[in-house]
Amino acid sequence: MDSAAIAGVECMGLLSDHLAISKAYAYLKRKEIKKERDVWKVVCFIDLGYSSFSISFVEFCAKKGKVLYTYSDRNIGARNMDKNMLEYLS
Repeated sequence: MDSAAIAGVECMGLLSDHLAISKAYAYLKRKEIKKERDVWKVVCFIDLGYSSFSISFVEFCAKKGKVLYTYSDRNIGARNMDKNMLEYLS
């Protein structure tokens, strides 16, 4: 929040990465979600970064969305795959 003030930007709030990706998905798929008014759709988001892994399950219906579950592990990431592949190939 302080960095936003220093930059002269009004920060309205902070979002977790799980909530941000679910809002982006809902925006991109809004026409499909609106067609199925009373049908709740569960979507799984997986983020495999270089140094971390996270997963979230989000439920969508019409104009509503609800984060059901999130999990993050800072000990698993693409660097582990790189390391294992390097060890296997050498």
